[in-house]
Amino acid sequence: MSTLTGLRSALDTVLTGRGLRTADHLPERVVPPLAIIGAGSPYVESGERFGTFAVRFTVFLVAAKAANQTATAELDDLVTRAVAAVMDAPGWGVERVDQPSMLDTGGAQYLSTTLDLITTSPLEPEEV
Repeated sequence: MSTLTGLRSALDTVLTGRGLRTADHLPERVVPPLAIIGAGSPYVESGERFGTFAVRFTVFLVAAKAANQTATAELDDLVTRAVAAVMDAPGWGVERVDQPSMLDTGGAQYLSTTLDLITTSPLEPEEV
């Protein structure tokens, strides 16, 4: 397993540990509430120490379709649980949470936001 795949898997475990339903890639069909783990921007860049790299992930937090007040409360809960999970995980940091907006997927619109995360790691290719 490559370092990036391992980090994505570790992040998935961190988020599911707080009761979030996750997808470690963009699924063909989004079924909220859901936390979708994607590559951040920049995805990988040089780290502060020689041989390490800063790796970023963007987590799309998507609330279920509901009345505005209900969807907003659910999204706030998703944000709170995701941030708490990451802050409790050694080596991970929260860079920011974006303003909520509507995610249009599969012909439906869902209240959502993005959570930008960072960790530092050496990079190792997958063994062949």
